Amino acid sequence: MFGRKKQRKTRREWQDAPDPGKDEVAPDSHAEPRQVTSVVQRVLAEAGCPAAPSGASEVRTATGPFEVTVAVDVAPLAFSVDALWTGELPATDRSVLHALNEWNAGHTVPRVHAELDGRGTLRVRADSVLTAGAGVTVRQLDEWVRRALAGLSSLAEFLAAQWPDVHAPFPEADDVSTGMGAYTGDLRLLVTPGNRYGLAGGPTPAVSLDRMAACLTADGVRTTATREEGASGRRGNGWLRPTGPDGGPGTGADIALHDGALSVTAGAALGEIDGPTADWVMSLCGATNVLPGGVVAVLGTAAGAGATLTCALHRPVGSGLSEAQLAEVLHHDRDLVWRRYRELGAEITGETGA
Repeated sequence: MFGRKKQRKTRREWQDAPDPGKDEVAPDSHAEPRQVTSVVQRVLAEAGCPAAPSGASEVRTATGPFEVTVAVDVAPLAFSVDALWTGELPATDRSVLHALNEWNAGHTVPRVHAELDGRGTLRVRADSVLTAGAGVTVRQLDEWVRRALAGLSSLAEFLAAQWPDVHAPFPEADDVSTGMGAYTGDLRLLVTPGNRYGLAGGPTPAVSLDRMAACLTADGVRTTATREEGASGRRGNGWLRPTGPDGGPGTGADIALHDGALSVTAGAALGEIDGPTADWVMSLCGATNVLPGGVVAVLGTAAGAGATLTCALHRPVGSGLSEAQLAEVLHHDRDLVWRRYRELGAEITGETGA
């Protein structure tokens, strides 16, 4: 796989993707959509989900009860998975708001929302976004694709449990033999300085609280760390929270690291709210969850603890990040999450100029 010698039994895990090597390689800042898309097709095929091209910058496929489009943007470089559930729900079903909010609150991938189709039927749509302004290694892209596909599989089970009487057929994937095909050679040969495939090379050390804190300090952001063990028991899990000059709470989004997922979050307590108000806030969260960039908004309603509003952006970092990638990710993700959080908060409070 990925141009390596075939084995009798292939392990289909993102760790099998080509190592990015020891030499730092930066792609051209202007990637070429068709070239990037050919790599995406190859990675999807390696993950057991072959896709057919649909124009220069996207491919289409199907997995379980989802019609899936994977798109590429090159200004800056970003990848997105968009999946439409084949099930159909009545537009009057108010349980949809609560069910999708529950999913978004408990999972890092994919983000989900509901939308009305042309026949006035509610459809569930899921997405996942990977921004890569500093380039992406094949291993990082492979990890993101596999986690997105695994997330869709879990989502299919969740939706089936929520609405067991709704028929959600498995769509047939497009004929992958037509049009532009996936890159078929050794992907490592594409990782050259100034390549237009968007591929980066070089060391991608494990992401840790200490690395992120040092990166933020260099950017003028002070933080305090809270460490905790995750399910793996061996990763540097925990939180980073911004602090002010006096050591008190600072402004801006927090950062959490939990078992290979980096989550940038911003939130606030809303206090006790009644049912109609909760539905209204969830509907506002749903409007945020269709915006580009992947930020997900959820309403938490723990009994006796009051309601909380949270905006978050999740990305897998199990395959590590280079120094340039880490700096770009922290700056981009914190800025986007804080902006979405301020915009949503302004809608809830009725304030302007947020």
